[in-house]
Amino acid sequence: MNRPPVKVILDTNFLMVPFQFKVDILSELDRLLEAGYEAVIPDKVLRELKTLSQKGSLKVRKAAKVALQLAEGMKKVSVEAEDPDSAILAITEKGTVVCTNDRELRRRVLEKGGRVVFLRQRRTLALEGGDVAVS
Repeated sequence: MNRPPVKVILDTNFLMVPFQFKVDILSELDRLLEAGYEAVIPDKVLRELKTLSQKGSLKVRKAAKVALQLAEGMKKVSVEAEDPDSAILAITEKGTVVCTNDRELRRRVLEKGGRVVFLRQRRTLALEGGDVAVS
């Protein structure tokens, strides 16, 4: 019996990891999430990346542009919310995986029964939540 793919929601800072830390987040997600997954990007995250790609420091602008290219192949969802974190939380449910390095967002996702993928020691991704902790 095949399980449906896990919904994986990526936030702004996580999408910038490949440029900032030279970590291949897609390969790492494949390693951590043995079942199939569907990468999802809320529209508020895309909007924030577009703003950063134009108004941040040179390093931030470059990281945001790489993140926008990475996001091109992912599913975009429109969410009624005031900010990217609220949009992510609005579509997080039990079993959803949220990719973020934001401690407060991690805590809130775990409280909702979601799981979190985050950057550990600036070189690998780790998964926490549910009944699992993998690195």
